[in-house]
Amino acid sequence: MEKIQGAGFSRRTALAAAGTLGALGLGLSAGAPAFAKTGPKAQKPVLAFRPDGGFKVVQFNDTQDDERTDRRTIELMDGVLDAEKPDFVVINGDVINGGCDTELEVKQALNHVVRPMESRQIPWAVTFGNHDEDSAQRTGMAEDRMLEFLQSYEFNLNADSVPGLTGTSNTQLLLQSSRSKDPVFALWLIDTGRYAPDAINGREC
Repeated sequence: MEKIQGAGFSRRTALAAAGTLGALGLGLSAGAPAFAKTGPKAQKPVLAFRPDGGFKVVQFNDTQDDERTDRRTIELMDGVLDAEKPDFVVINGDVINGGCDTELEVKQALNHVVRPMESRQIPWAVTFGNHDEDSAQRTGMAEDRMLEFLQSYEFNLNADSVPGLTGTSNTQLLLQSSRSKDPVFALWLIDTGRYAPDAINGREC
């Protein structure tokens, strides 16, 4: 029987045990991402259960470090990916924390947290959170432009946004059976949206 496994870790515990302090200042030009395929749109990876019937998902939440990503965050991600060897990774929003001032800084922030998966050729996707557009007025990088940038990476699986549907890049990913190419399971990735309004239908939130 095919089964989904999830790996859960305490970020606080891992960071407390991490070694060197510091922030990443990795360079990224204003052009293509460090691990992006250039030229015609590359074919994206297909998700499928392994021959043993398993499929492991790792998720990372709320890195919120902007362009100078804490080195310990990346060390944690590297360690988890090497230990768990997941089939798919989700970054659950709020990569951007409102501190970016330019388009390039937004791209650097995104690049830092997707590099661990890209370098290991692990399929991944991002769900957007309430903070990701906090710096959009200064940078011009709203979610639609972030999505375009993320989709240029070889192993990203974010879907296009659907016109008229609330949210950016709500994505359904189908997993193939280990015994055939038939889809047997679906993963749903949903934009959590911006901040809640003060009231909905006359009722306080």
